[in-house]
Amino acid sequence: MKAGAQSSPAIARGRRNAELAAIHVAVKQLGLDDSTYRALLFATTGHRSAAELDDGQRQQVIELLRSRGFKRTPAEEKRARRMADNRQLAMIRGLWKKLHYAGALSNPSDRHLSAFVKKLTGIERAEWLAPEEAIKVIEVLKGWLARVVAKAPEPGR
Repeated sequence: MKAGAQSSPAIARGRRNAELAAIHVAVKQLGLDDSTYRALLFATTGHRSAAELDDGQRQQVIELLRSRGFKRTPAEEKRARRMADNRQLAMIRGLWKKLHYAGALSNPSDRHLSAFVKKLTGIERAEWLAPEEAIKVIEVLKGWLARVVAKAPEPGR
């Protein structure tokens, strides 16, 4: 990486936006109303808007908010959201196919499975489910399959 790449306008803009977002998250987390927030900004930096702050002033405000109890959630912690494992996803897809073979579904496509998952959990795709949500989907599918199988006529009748 080039030494000058660290100070590119895009990186500086991204850093500025992240710092402004951190300031606003801190204000919300600390429960500051607008007038208190603007008074704090003015007393610290001489500006009434965070958009007017330079790099050093943004850092100064963030440090002040930290000293008042603001705790920033690390990005790694946010990204570490647990996802359903492959066994759970395979179980969901397997039950979905069994429902199709049992005649309960007219279309067993992934698109229809995603629509079912969204209706049940509010999450767009099965791959994005947390383990607890995947268990909920699996249990609903198992119950549905049990009802379909119970209604099916016995072979040979």
